[in-house]
Amino acid sequence: MNSADTPSNPPIEILIVDDSDHDRRYCRRLLERGDASVRVTEAMDGPAALKLLKADHFDVMIADLNMPGMDGVELIEAGQDYLQNTGVMILTGSDRVEPATRAIRLKVMDYLLKDPRDMLRETLMPRVRSVMKQVELVRENQRLGNDLRLRLAFLEQIHQQLPDALFATLDSDGTLLELNPQAYDLLGLARDEDPVGRAVGEVLLRISDEVSAIVQDGLASRTPVRNLAVEQEVSSGASRILMLNLSPVEAAEAEPGDTPSPESRWTLTLRDITPEQAGGADGGDRSFIFRGLAGRDPA
Repeated sequence: MNSADTPSNPPIEILIVDDSDHDRRYCRRLLERGDASVRVTEAMDGPAALKLLKADHFDVMIADLNMPGMDGVELIEAGQDYLQNTGVMILTGSDRVEPATRAIRLKVMDYLLKDPRDMLRETLMPRVRSVMKQVELVRENQRLGNDLRLRLAFLEQIHQQLPDALFATLDSDGTLLELNPQAYDLLGLARDEDPVGRAVGEVLLRISDEVSAIVQDGLASRTPVRNLAVEQEVSSGASRILMLNLSPVEAAEAEPGDTPSPESRWTLTLRDITPEQAGGADGGDRSFIFRGLAGRDPA
C-alpha cells in the first residue's frame, strides 16, 4: 500500500461532469483504481454540476467540453464563485484550438483528450495528481496570506492601544496563539509561565469568570465583541473596569458585516480603563457588566 492509500490521507473529492454515461463511468473506474483515496461524484450536465458545486466542495472538477445546453466552458464561467479552491480539468474528444483557448483564459489547470483511450488510461490519474499539487499550492498561499493579515492585525492593535493591556491572537477553536508581554501582569502570570497553546477561556479565568464566559460565548457564536466594559472586583470594596474587544481576522474576500467563518482566527484585547469615567467622554457605544449582570449603560 502506498502513502496515498493510507487511511490518514484525506480523500480527494472529484466531480466528473459528462453527458455520456459511458465516459463518466470509465473515468470513474480509472480514478478509483488509480488511488484508493479518491471519492468520485457524477453529474450528467452543467446544471446538475452547478447544484453540486453550490452544496459541496470538490478538490478537482473534470468537465466534458461538449455537452448539450451548457458546455464545459459555460459551466466553468457559471460556477466561478464555487471553484475558487477547486482544480478544473477539461476532458474532450475534440482537439480544436478555439475551445482550448477559452478554457485556458478561465484558468483551467489541465486539458485532456478522451482519445486514444489507452493514453487516457495511462495519463488521467497522474494528471489529476498534478492538478492536486497546484490546488494545494494555491491553498497554502492563501493560508500564508491569512497568517500575515493576522500578524499585521495583532501588531496594529499593539501600536494603537495603551501599553497596560492584554493583546492576544486566537485560533478558530479558541487556542491562544500569541500573547504580548504586558498581558502577564494583567493575568497574574510569572514570566516563566507560557499560556500559549492553552484554551483562552481557561487562561482568562485568572481575570474573572465573566471575562472568560464572554470570550468563549463570542467565539462559539462567531460574534465579535466591541467595547465591552467589565467590572472586576480586585479586593474588598475595590474594583477595576476592563475594556474588552474580540474581533475576527477575515480572509481578504470577506464583506463587511459577514458572519465570521468557522475557520476565522481572532484578536483579543483587554485593557484596564479604571481611571476613565464610566461611559467615556467620547460618547462611544459601550456596554457594562456588573458582577454578572449584563446590560446597556442607561446613560
